[in-house]
Amino acid sequence: MLQRTSTEALLHHLESGRQHRLELDQPVEVDGLVLTLQAPTDDGAWPLEELAEALMSVEAPEEALERTLSFVLAQTGASGGAVVLEEHGAPAVVVTMPAEGEGRVDVASLLSDTVVREVLGGRDGVLVGDARHDARYAGVPSVQKRGLRSFLCVPLKVGHRTIGALYLGDRDARATFDERTVRDLRVLCGMAVPFLIQLRRAAGRATPPEGPIGECPAMLELRELIDRVGATDITVLLSGETGTGKEVTARALHRVSHRAAGPFVAVNCSAVPESLMEAELFGCKKGAFTGANADRVGLIEAAHGGTLFLDEIGDMPLPMQIALLRVVQERELTRVGETTPRHVDFRLVAASHRDLEADAAAGRFRSDLLFRLAEVTLRLPRLAARGEDVPLLARLFLHQAVRELGLPSRTLSAQAEAALSSHDWPGNVRELRATMRRAA
Repeated sequence: MLQRTSTEALLHHLESGRQHRLELDQPVEVDGLVLTLQAPTDDGAWPLEELAEALMSVEAPEEALERTLSFVLAQTGASGGAVVLEEHGAPAVVVTMPAEGEGRVDVASLLSDTVVREVLGGRDGVLVGDARHDARYAGVPSVQKRGLRSFLCVPLKVGHRTIGALYLGDRDARATFDERTVRDLRVLCGMAVPFLIQLRRAAGRATPPEGPIGECPAMLELRELIDRVGATDITVLLSGETGTGKEVTARALHRVSHRAAGPFVAVNCSAVPESLMEAELFGCKKGAFTGANADRVGLIEAAHGGTLFLDEIGDMPLPMQIALLRVVQERELTRVGETTPRHVDFRLVAASHRDLEADAAAGRFRSDLLFRLAEVTLRLPRLAARGEDVPLLARLFLHQAVRELGLPSRTLSAQAEAALSSHDWPGNVRELRATMRRAA
């Protein structure tokens, strides 16, 4: 019979009644057998039972995922982590957390879109100990720009279907990322999946996430500007070719603003007939003109408390530009047929594929209105200039098309990706999306 502590043990020989004291690493001969006491082995396994017990007292799925992420950060030493939900083929971050003692670490800056999308797209996990020496990821723009050293991403699955991912990132290569970590994370992900399912059901997510997607330097910079500018009420002008994602960017600006709970009203100025534009934008009083059968709220007034997006504002007639300038300056409008002005509170985002500075110089666009619109100008690059973003977006759109059309899973061959990358894409992202639906 053996009684032991961590440093010594007392062996009771039942047959002879004698006792033998064993000390660490000191061999002792007992009845012809040489016995050596060794230190207790610690296989490094995570105390998952502690996490399981903690989760039993949690009701809110967000809190459960936060506790899970906090537990993982403590075990691995990562700088920060995130739980990502797959929504219509694109990632939506639902929980982020810095490691304890890291202060206000911007966890989003540790995320690599490329890595997350690979895992959501079906890859069984990504483990990189030092990205500087990894040929596959060393050249990824988000990895380079954000100075990522090590990262680990594993899928959250229901059966064979990936519904999300758990991502860990580190800039100092101090985190413990190895195959054992991956194995433990897979067990832990099984515990986290039910909470992710609850989030998915509770949110009733039916629309794709908003925001520009891409890994090229121009898109990384655009997303950073959206986060910085979006929190203000500054007027933004979006400049870019047709199909580059101007409305997606406008919606992203709205989503990160303090007006996110308010309405987002989009108006395509080129699609509204000139004769109807004043009534459409400003509203009208019953009987103001033929066909005005009731009081009507205009689109500008409908954006009260939210964001007004005027797309293709370069096509707005000059008389309407004058009227719009007053609204932008005074935040007041008068409905057609009325004389009393109404106060309106909205954030204005405008967009155009035209060179408005050249149009202003030629007298086709009012320069005073342009000055008010372009307090900040965000320029969206054409797709053909975005390099590796083309196959990245192609895979995303293919995945979306397969799900929306109820088709078997599809993948892009290397030849297909090369062909897509070499195309000029005059219709930009819109053309690529249509192409991938047709290909599916």
